[in-house]
Amino acid sequence: MTTPRLIVLTGISAAGKTTVGRLLAESFPRGAFVEGDQVREMVRTGRVDMSPDPGPDALDQLRLRYRQAAALADSFVATGFTAVVEDVIIGAELRTFLAAVRSPLVHLVVLAPETTAVGARETGRDKTGYGGEWTVDVLDRIFREQTPRLGLWLDSSGQTPAETVREILDRLPESLLSDPPELLRTERLLLRRVTDADLPSVLEIQCDPATNEHNATPPSVAEATAHLERWQRDWTEHGIGYWAIVLSETGETIGFGGIVQRRVGDTDGFNLYYRFRPSAWGKGYAPEMARAAIDWAAGARPERPVFVATRPENTAAKRVALKLGMVRVGLNRDHQGESPMAQYRRPLPAPEELHTERLWLRRLRANDLGDCAEIGGAEATGTHAQAMADWAERGLGYWAICSPETGELLGYGGLRHTTIDGAPALDLAYRFRDPARGQGLAAELSRAAHNWAERAHPELAVVPRPAADDLVGGSV
Repeated sequence: MTTPRLIVLTGISAAGKTTVGRLLAESFPRGAFVEGDQVREMVRTGRVDMSPDPGPDALDQLRLRYRQAAALADSFVATGFTAVVEDVIIGAELRTFLAAVRSPLVHLVVLAPETTAVGARETGRDKTGYGGEWTVDVLDRIFREQTPRLGLWLDSSGQTPAETVREILDRLPESLLSDPPELLRTERLLLRRVTDADLPSVLEIQCDPATNEHNATPPSVAEATAHLERWQRDWTEHGIGYWAIVLSETGETIGFGGIVQRRVGDTDGFNLYYRFRPSAWGKGYAPEMARAAIDWAAGARPERPVFVATRPENTAAKRVALKLGMVRVGLNRDHQGESPMAQYRRPLPAPEELHTERLWLRRLRANDLGDCAEIGGAEATGTHAQAMADWAERGLGYWAICSPETGELLGYGGLRHTTIDGAPALDLAYRFRDPARGQGLAAELSRAAHNWAERAHPELAVVPRPAADDLVGGSV
C-alpha cells in the first residue's frame, strides 16, 4: 500500500493503543506516529484533564488536543507519510475528532479488549491511566455505550501487540471511513458535494465533445451552468446530489456524478449518473464511485432502489451497470424529446424479484391490474386481488412476468402458498399473452420458480395448479 493515509487508533486507557500504534506506524515504508499523551503534555501550565463529569474548560482543552493531533497527523500525510494518531477518542467526541481531520483517506481502528485484559495491562505498565473517579469499568461503560460504531472494532484481549497489528493490516479496507453523503472516501477517490467553485471543471467536462459521444450535441455553456445549479438544488432540497469526483492522490477533479432522488416510472428511487474527463477513462473510477454511491443508498435509504438509464448503444455504461450487479429492467421513457433509455437497477431480494435469461419476474403490483385483465379476461381480477393479498400476508405471491429489454408485462403467475390433501405446498401456475406463447418462456419461468423454492422452502412440494380459473398449471 503506497498511498499515504491517516489511521486513527482509539480505545480506553491501557487498551494497547500506544504500543500497537508505534508498531503499526513502523510497518509502513514511510510511517509517522502521533501520540495523544504527548500532545496533551504540551500544555505545561493551566491544564484541565477530563473526568467522568467534565466542565467546559476540560472539554475545550480536549477538543484543542484533538485538533492539534489531527493537524499534526494531516501534515505528515500531506508530505507522503502514513500517519497513525492515537488517543482516547470515545463517545460523541469521536465525531469531533474526525471532523478535524483533513486527509483524504482516513481509517478508524477501535481497540476494544475486555475489562479484565485492560486491568492486567494497566498493572503491568509504567504509567497510570486510572484513578479517582476514573476506573476501568466506568470508562469502558462510557466507551461501549456512547461511541458511534464506526470503523473496525477489534477485541484484542488475547492478542499480542504484533498479532493486533497483523489483524489491522489484514483488515485495513474494513476500517476505511466515509462521512456520507456530503463527503465519501473510496480507495482512490474523494467524493464531495459540488460547489460554485466547480463551475470551470463542470464546463470543461460537460461541454467536451469527447464526453458526449452518445448525445446529439454537447450542452452549451449556459446548459452546463444550469446543470451545476440543478445539482446544488438537489443538495439543498433533498440532502443528496451529485458529487465532484476528486483523485485523493493529486486533488484533481476528474468528473462529476453520484445519485439524486428521482421518480422513475411509479417508483421513488435514485438516479445514478457520472461523467469523467477522457484522461480518467478506462481506470475503473466509474464502478469505484458508483459502488460507494449504491452502498450509501442501500444503508441510508434501503427503500429507494438505484437506477441507471443509458443509451442502448452505450456499451461502456451498460458494462459498468452489469459489473455493479444491476439487471436490465426495461426502458426509461422519461427523457423528454429523447429516445427511450435502457434502464438498469440493482435487483430486489428474492422472492420479490427473480431474473432468468429472458425474463424479469417481479412482485405483482396494484397498477398491473389492467395488463392482467388484457391477458386473462374478467377472471384475472380475482387472481390479481388474491396475489395482492398473498404478498401482503404471506410474503409470496404471483409475479408480473416481464421482458427485461422493454419492461413489457408478458404474463403473470408463479408460486403461492396452498394446502393439498391437508399438507402445505406451493402451487405453480401462469398465463402469458398470446404473442409470448410457444417460445419456451413457461418452462423458463417454471425452472426459476422451482429453483427458488428448493432453496427457500425445501420442505414444500411444488405442485402445478389445475386449470380451475384463468391460470394454467405449470411444471418443468
